[in-house]
Amino acid sequence: RSDGASVVTEEFLDRLAWRESRNNPAAVGRVGELGAYQLRACAVEHVNNKLGWKSDHKKAAIKEGRKYARAYCMILESELGRWIGRQPIQSEVDHAYQLGPTGFRRMLKAGRFHGIKYNGNSWSVR
Repeated sequence: RSDGASVVTEEFLDRLAWRESRNNPAAVGRVGELGAYQLRACAVEHVNNKLGWKSDHKKAAIKEGRKYARAYCMILESELGRWIGRQPIQSEVDHAYQLGPTGFRRMLKAGRFHGIKYNGNSWSVR
């Protein structure tokens, strides 16, 4: 968004929960993702480290899923903004949520996202 407001809206979080688990708080994924937002342990750890929170994976994903999903998406949004030099759009935050920060950066470097170019040590908008 050009106004600087977060792309992590309530509607974005609703769509995320629906896509990830059909909004099922008891969902368990193939590689240990938990809850409606299918949060991975590494995402919970990322949020805990950045924000000083203390919940374990199960509690964060099942009892505090929306809070943790929102925080993780907002952290990703901020990190993406630094990497690409502009406010990310919702689909970019969504891709980073699915791929994780490392996977998203790997895809950026491979030129997989239209309009973003990696020049060897930084990204720029084409």
